[in-house]
Amino acid sequence: MMLRIAAAFALIATPALVTAQSNVIEEARAAYEDWDRRDEARAMVASACEAGDSRACRASLAELDNDYDKRTEARALAARMCDGGDALACVTLARYADDGVGGDIDQPLERASLIAACRAGLGGACINAGQMAEMGEGGQQDKPLARELAGLGCDAGDSRACQFLGGYLNQDGWDAESDEARDELWAQSRAAYQKGCEAGDPYSCTSFAGMLAEGKGGEEDRMRAMTILDEACKSDFYQCKERLEFERLGN
Repeated sequence: MMLRIAAAFALIATPALVTAQSNVIEEARAAYEDWDRRDEARAMVASACEAGDSRACRASLAELDNDYDKRTEARALAARMCDGGDALACVTLARYADDGVGGDIDQPLERASLIAACRAGLGGACINAGQMAEMGEGGQQDKPLARELAGLGCDAGDSRACQFLGGYLNQDGWDAESDEARDELWAQSRAAYQKGCEAGDPYSCTSFAGMLAEGKGGEEDRMRAMTILDEACKSDFYQCKERLEFERLGN
């Protein structure tokens, strides 16, 4: 556990996460190097967290998370951080709520925490939040919300969120009441799949290529579809291989 705690102190000093370090954090890191001052270092970080230092709170949460006897405290801190807009803390809180760590299993809390993380810009959380909304887990079924969350995740650059968004819009197209509405939804689906493909999701590439080959949601472009499928299949993705064989047989 000590190595994990030390890693937590190192994490908050990583340039990718922070551009400047507070004196408190620097002092705590220095104190932590001295075994006899580690309790002092923990107290310094806890005090800084109480004062609103988000980096200190992340360090405290990392330590509490790795101490089985302090999971209740960890859950309370994660809730406070999530309320303050910390997306990673929201994901941690969702995990606690899902597993019953530090309290009861709480699907509504899990769903709300994932939604908060998604809205705070963590694209990966949007997928799970959207699936819960789609399935009616942790609250009422809310398909429009599921699509909104997938869109937020896709906009945040999460390729799988784009895949989910493309799938939702494709199905909505089939359910549309007019040809105009159907074509518009399929055009949006195609754009979402394209974005997911460009972000590296093979399933999105397969779906995007299929829409290109069929002229679904836009003009037909079989040559471009074949190129995309050839590239996607380099990942040994079985759906790409199946579709590629189908396209070759069709030529």
